[in-house]
Amino acid sequence: MEKKTVNILGTEYEMSFDLDSKEADGEAKFYGKKIDIKPLERMLDEDSTDEEKRHRQKEVIRHELWHCALFEGGAENYAYDENLIDTLAILSPKLFKVFQELDIL
Repeated sequence: MEKKTVNILGTEYEMSFDLDSKEADGEAKFYGKKIDIKPLERMLDEDSTDEEKRHRQKEVIRHELWHCALFEGGAENYAYDENLIDTLAILSPKLFKVFQELDIL
């Protein structure tokens, strides 16, 4: 079981890749300071390619990180808004690419 520590706005979260859930691919626990992600082999279905599974896992990680960032940043009401979080997770890599191109990071 792989574990990582990630600093989100000054708060350390433990991230593990062993979530065993039928309902979710990831889960953020704000008060326990934990992020749990499904292992790569359990992402999507058995017909999905490794590339598709990696893409989904990265999307799920971004999603959970946004939950935590909004919570730690004091925007608790938004931290529970799944539509907003999904949008931020999808937009992030696209916006970061623009930021890199403009050298504004």
